[in-house]
Amino acid sequence: MNVMKTLPVKHQFTPEHPVQRCRWISLFFAFVLCSVSSALFAQEICDNGIDDDADGLVDLNDSTDCRCIQLGPGGEVPSFLPNPSFEEYTFCPSSFSELFALVGWSEATSATTDYLNTCGYTSNTASVGLQPFPDGNGVVGGFYTASYKEYIGMCLPTTLQAGVSYSLTIDIAGTLQSPGTEICAASIDGLYPPVNVTLFGAPSCANLPSYTFACPIAGDPAWTVLGSTSYAPVTSWGSITITFTPAVDIASVMLGSPCFLPLEYPDSSEPGGGNCYAYFFYDRFILNETEVMNTVLMSVSGTRCSTPTLLSAELSGSLPAGAGLQWYLNGAAIPGATGETYIVPLGAPGFGDYQVVLTNGGGCLSSAAYTVNTTPPVAAILGGGAGPYAVGSTVQLTDVSSGAGTISWVLCDGTSNTDTVVQIVLDEAGECCVQLTVEDGTCSDVVELCLSVTNGATIVVPNVFTPNGDGSNDVFQIESEGVTMLSCTIYNRWGTVVHEWKNNVSGTWNGRSNGSHVSSGTYYYVVDYVDLNNISKSLTGSLTLLDQR
Repeated sequence: MNVMKTLPVKHQFTPEHPVQRCRWISLFFAFVLCSVSSALFAQEICDNGIDDDADGLVDLNDSTDCRCIQLGPGGEVPSFLPNPSFEEYTFCPSSFSELFALVGWSEATSATTDYLNTCGYTSNTASVGLQPFPDGNGVVGGFYTASYKEYIGMCLPTTLQAGVSYSLTIDIAGTLQSPGTEICAASIDGLYPPVNVTLFGAPSCANLPSYTFACPIAGDPAWTVLGSTSYAPVTSWGSITITFTPAVDIASVMLGSPCFLPLEYPDSSEPGGGNCYAYFFYDRFILNETEVMNTVLMSVSGTRCSTPTLLSAELSGSLPAGAGLQWYLNGAAIPGATGETYIVPLGAPGFGDYQVVLTNGGGCLSSAAYTVNTTPPVAAILGGGAGPYAVGSTVQLTDVSSGAGTISWVLCDGTSNTDTVVQIVLDEAGECCVQLTVEDGTCSDVVELCLSVTNGATIVVPNVFTPNGDGSNDVFQIESEGVTMLSCTIYNRWGTVVHEWKNNVSGTWNGRSNGSHVSSGTYYYVVDYVDLNNISKSLTGSLTLLDQR
């Protein structure tokens, strides 16, 4: 590499000029440091879970290098307009012409747009079916007349860029309204032709407001029409969209009547005299880039109370061709997690904020965070055993659940108990079922334990069996209930032991003795057993073996 060729002539090194020598050395080391820095610190890659540029910020946490538009909790597109649904205010409106109560918004012209909120002034919107409002408690409204027009405006926190396509969606409803801003009895439905609801823009916030009662351009020619959409006024809520591409950067906007209304709309120098005029209500102003507004929206849902937790990307439509999904935990990409679902690891390793990100070309949309910070409770009972139990027995059961905040037992008799340890007296034969419910404030789990209760021991000994290998009645087996231990000894007619088993309630005989088949005939048994009350008993009898092979 010839560094000298990259430097201006006045900085070239010659031995005769020591000052120039120092300058060249400084430039050389700066060049070297820059080269080393470039080699050591690469551009941040936003989906690999690595801090590539070594700035201490991984993936989505590096908002400078990994800018991603974050959607709302339900997958809603965020608005470039703060307070888009008019929910933030400095005081509750008590009358018309109090738009100045709103945070972030302002009267855009000399005419006084109205602010309505269910905390106070709402005109008579409820009586004509306009309540509840589309999004929250607040709306705004203004007149559309030839000589008196009301607009709502804002100095934008972020300038709209020239040449970029934007879309603005608005919830809107039309009425006929009196100057005292009471909705008139007559309906606007079908009375007037469609009108162009119009968005204006200006290059500076100094252009806001425009001091006029007419179109804002009449008060300040810096205002221009950004876009409009036709709306047929009806007294019910609907939605409209204005799509536009600014020719210059836009710093402030306002919305309202077009400069020229259809002739059917009545004129007024200022509404008065008890007449009724066209009046429109607005709610939920969502302004964003058109590409974002038209894309698939998404949110994250989860089987929060299952084990393990399953997260799902709830998409409003099919993924566009070439688009992809990536799951993130606390802003860092999860390797290999690129499907529409993700299973959260159990326990603390899985705790944190999860997001799913959709990428499509250079665009990036991120869901709102879904927080997993606890493991769902699991109900468990210690005690009970296999049973059966004798009538009158007492059984102790202990709650050994995990992750439980509260517990609740429902015992066999239907009574409730919240103790960790419960004692149950089994006073009836049959089945006694106990339920344990555990909760952690969000999730719950239930486990049921059923205990078999018997009045006493029951022994059923077969009197014949046929060990011929046909799969039917091939073994001799004693059926028992209420028995904790059982032994059996079998004798032939000469009193010789041919088979026995000890302390096994499931013992059997296959008709063999010392590995050989015994002959058909009569055999005798002695059964010793212990019942649930720990009493030892014996039973004797005979059985017939028929070997028909």
